[in-house]
Amino acid sequence: MSFDPNKDVPMNADIFTDGAIHIAIVNGMIRMDYATISITEKDDDGNPAVIVNHRLVMTPQGFLKTLGNMETMAQKLIDVGIIIDNNDETRNGPARKTDHAILSRDQRSKDQNRRKRDLEVRK
Repeated sequence: MSFDPNKDVPMNADIFTDGAIHIAIVNGMIRMDYATISITEKDDDGNPAVIVNHRLVMTPQGFLKTLGNMETMAQKLIDVGIIIDNNDETRNGPARKTDHAILSRDQRSKDQNRRKRDLEVRK
């Protein structure tokens, strides 16, 4: 049985998220909570509230495949200039300020050969 993403996914399957804010492994499954930033609700400090609205649960193998696809997309975004590869910046918290531009890549991508080596180990 083959999967055709143009025919097998209903049109209402699109989900918007501002990002994964919690990632954990529970009972052997990777669990990721995704959230959006509210424009109407505020936290105790008066900042826009972060609201968890989706949870994705997958096997470790599925997580690694997804991670590989995301790394490939991140590299494409760098190649076309949407993301600036700034290895000195580190990520803190669920999101970084991106007012001026989307700026960074994860510190561990500093060594491009590491990604290739990790993918070889996964096979």
